[in-house]
Amino acid sequence: MLVAAIDAPVDLVRDRYDVAIRFGQGPYPGFAAKKLISLFMFPLCSPRLLAQTPLNHPRDLAKVQLFGDVNLAQAEPDWGAWLTLAGAPEVDWRGGQLFSNTYLAIEAALAGRGVALAEAALVQDELASGRLVKPFDIELLSGYSQWILSLRERPTGPTSAGSEPGWWPRRTPRACGASSDLRSPEGGLLLCRAAFDDL
Repeated sequence: MLVAAIDAPVDLVRDRYDVAIRFGQGPYPGFAAKKLISLFMFPLCSPRLLAQTPLNHPRDLAKVQLFGDVNLAQAEPDWGAWLTLAGAPEVDWRGGQLFSNTYLAIEAALAGRGVALAEAALVQDELASGRLVKPFDIELLSGYSQWILSLRERPTGPTSAGSEPGWWPRRTPRACGASSDLRSPEGGLLLCRAAFDDL
C-alpha cells in the first residue's frame, strides 16, 4: 500500500490512485464521495505559555503572538472569523506570524512561542497528552470538511448510480487517518493507494 501526500489534486484515472482523501466543501460529481469528518477550529497553545500569560477572555489574545496559515483555501475560516465568533473582533490578528503550513504553526505553538488556530483533527494527540491546551471552549465550524473519494467504477465492476463501492467504509471514522475503518469485503484491511490532497 502506498500513501502519498500530494499538494495538487490528483486524477484518480490518470494517476491510478484508488482513493483520495480531499479537503474541500463538496459535493464531488462523478465520484463516490463520503464525508469523513467535519472540521472545527480553535486556538491552541502550550501550557507553559498559558502559565506565563493567562488568557481569561478572547480579547487577551492581543497580548500574545498569533500564528496563522498563509495558504488558507478561499472562504476557509481564519483568525478574524474565530475572533468575531468569540466576541473579540477588535483583536488585531493580521500582524501575527504566518506560516506556509498549519503544521508549522502548531509546532511554533508547541514551542511556546504563541497561539495557533488549528483544526481539531490535527491536534488530537497533542491535546490528549497535554502538550497543547485549549484556552477557550469556543469552536468554529469550518465550511470545509475531509472527504473520501473514489471512482464509481472499480476494476471489480461498476456500482449503480448513487450506490457505494463494496469496500466503502461501513462507518464514519472519528478522525482523519482512521485506517482501521477501511475494510475490504473479506474483512481485512483495504489495500489501496491513497492520495491526501488539497482541493
